[in-house]
Amino acid sequence: MAIISAMRKSYLILILVMIFSVLMPSESFSRRNRRKKRIKLQDINGTISVSVKSAGDTISNNVKSIEKFRRRAYWRFYDPLIVLPDRFPVQNRMFVFLSGKGTEPTAAVSSDTEEDSRSEEKIEMVGGGFKPRIVLLSTQMDFRIYNLMARTVNFLSPGRVIRGKPMKTEKIVAGGDMIFNVRPRSGEQKEGDFFWSYPLAAKEFPLAKGRVVFIKSKFYSNLTEGGAFLISQIPPGQYTLHVVYINKVVHTQKIEIRKKGKVPPVKLKVTVPILKSEL
Repeated sequence: MAIISAMRKSYLILILVMIFSVLMPSESFSRRNRRKKRIKLQDINGTISVSVKSAGDTISNNVKSIEKFRRRAYWRFYDPLIVLPDRFPVQNRMFVFLSGKGTEPTAAVSSDTEEDSRSEEKIEMVGGGFKPRIVLLSTQMDFRIYNLMARTVNFLSPGRVIRGKPMKTEKIVAGGDMIFNVRPRSGEQKEGDFFWSYPLAAKEFPLAKGRVVFIKSKFYSNLTEGGAFLISQIPPGQYTLHVVYINKVVHTQKIEIRKKGKVPPVKLKVTVPILKSEL
């Protein structure tokens, strides 16, 4: 009887092992299964046709004329041989980004992929200052300035106030570089805000103007002079596309990325206001 009882126990244990092996697949099978379920990422590309609001009064006309003259004067100083187009590419002062579930940036991690390893953007001080442009960063990235000139440069963000005090001017020695910590502080990040835009300037070069924008999203893009943009590697979901001119949202629209099928190109027409500052 003892032998029969032991055999019954052995059979019972064997049956239980077989049941668990069926219900709990091996690690290698689980890994293969996960690979099969990899989410397909997609790109959003588009073109934005931009027109500037017509000047309806004398002040607006004067602002427009002065900014055009200032820009041409700067570029002649920056590069005397440059050939300027008749009209300023307003698209260079615009950018787009996505908001929605899963768009918030995470801290940069060590990775072989460019997206994860990229942790900063830069501006180079050379020649007559720096090339006017909008620098886009996620809120997890840093902004670095390289001084390639043979003199010390005083770099600042005009009008930037931190804890009730104007942000101090930073000195960058010849051949040096530094992270310019102009990013928004925790107390400035209000619910519903998606980006923070700050002007950039060099004390020694008053015509050199720029702007740095910290975006609470990892999906964003500048516009080319032709108005084209590309936002890459986006998972399926519901998003809102924001179109920004310098520091003002001029258009928003809903975009859906489905698991199957490609996202149709975005084609927009927007009118931007006349602003007192080029950047």
